Amino acid sequence: MGNALYLALALIWFVHIGIDRMLGYGLKYPEGFKITHLGTIGQAT
Repeated sequence: MGNALYLALALIWFVHIGIDRMLGYGLKYPEGFKITHLGTIGQAT
């Protein structure tokens, strides 16, 4: 039972990461929420 819970949580986590990357969101930098390792999110100012 415990292994099934860990597997479900891991799958949810990996899907969440995949969707974030697919939408262009990445790891956030301390300089601001819109600055990620994939580039800047949103319109250029």
